[in-house]
Amino acid sequence: MRKKKTRNAVAFVRRSNSGQHGSFDRQISVITEYAKKHKLHIVEWFKETSSGGAPLAVRGVFRAALRRCLCDDVSFLLMEDADRFARDADLAWRLRFILRSARVEVIDHILCGETPSTGELLSELKKRRTQR
Repeated sequence: MRKKKTRNAVAFVRRSNSGQHGSFDRQISVITEYAKKHKLHIVEWFKETSSGGAPLAVRGVFRAALRRCLCDDVSFLLMEDADRFARDADLAWRLRFILRSARVEVIDHILCGETPSTGELLSELKKRRTQR
């Protein structure tokens, strides 16, 4: 059974080391503002201090965030920027595929401004094909 689409989100913030003072506060502020603007309800926050290039096996907080995303009540994973997710592009794409298969949309472009979602891009492509 496929899970229902909700407005619930998991928020994930990461800094590479404890010396990056203010990093969590900035990311939390940006994500909170985005969630309010898009009427998303953050059900849980995950804070990680680890390199995005570290092996997944040692990124326990990140793994916990991913597990939480697979729960039926979550439809979004929010991060300030794509480099919070994983620096290994292959790993990032595999994880995105797993989340997308579970009907979880990864929003990791908040710092970059308004970027269309995957659904919006697909809708636009379909519309252009029918106009031909």
